[in-house]
Amino acid sequence: MQEHYLPFGFSHGFRFLMLPVVFGLLITLLYPQANKSAPPGTAAQPIIKNRCSSQDKVNINTASLTELQTLPGIGPSIARRIVDFRAKNPPFQRIEDLLIIKGINRKLLEKIRPFVII
Repeated sequence: MQEHYLPFGFSHGFRFLMLPVVFGLLITLLYPQANKSAPPGTAAQPIIKNRCSSQDKVNINTASLTELQTLPGIGPSIARRIVDFRAKNPPFQRIEDLLIIKGINRKLLEKIRPFVII
């Protein structure tokens, strides 16, 4: 049986250790746009949509469209309905008043309750 020669004293198991490196290089070559970094002088900011920490409570009577969209499950259309409702009606008195808005049900209300204040 003929043995294959590997340079620098590498064992045959070494080729299996190199597989992740080879695949990483292939991905970099095949998908160069995934390797682009932010322009110099700017920090790369991850895009986080619909994430709101419990410390950043949103006042549903004064929040902008963008602020409302940080609430989990609230997209542009529901946020627009909330703002339109506020323009035509008195301020919300209770968080449960959001149930009047089309697209907000009890399940969604319970999901956003920790992040909302009046």
